[in-house]
Amino acid sequence: ISMTATLIDYKPKFPKKAQTKSNATSWRTPKEIAEHFRTTEATVSRWGTLPINPLPRKKIGGKVLIDLHEADQWIKTYGTQY
Repeated sequence: ISMTATLIDYKPKFPKKAQTKSNATSWRTPKEIAEHFRTTEATVSRWGTLPINPLPRKKIGGKVLIDLHEADQWIKTYGTQY
């Protein structure tokens, strides 16, 4: 019997998912988005209800949440219009 140990390939039961743009979202409340853009929460809410090109948002568990990356892109694209 050899005294050397054999290396066993160990794979975790639940491997970590690779960070991609689709699963690495950073959801924020309207208040946090307002602080990020140095404006009021009412302004962020108004942006989300615009009839044309509204700020993308989702209602999750009864809370309105906004993806910070989408909000940054929205501001770059449409921010000067509003």
